[in-house]
Amino acid sequence: MQDRYDTNKSYGVDLKTAGDELVAADVSEESAKLSALQTQQQFAVQAFSMGTQNAQSLLRLLG
Repeated sequence: MQDRYDTNKSYGVDLKTAGDELVAADVSEESAKLSALQTQQQFAVQAFSMGTQNAQSLLRLLG
């Protein structure tokens, strides 16, 4: 009976450790995805700003 209890306890600890590692991996992956998305947004804002500046310069030349 004690052996069965010890085996089940060990199995429970192993499952908890595996679950913790899985959650940690998911958090790392999501953090990387968020960082990539923020970088894409920064590039988009910069490109839009440059486009707007170019359009304003063209209008000044034509106006």
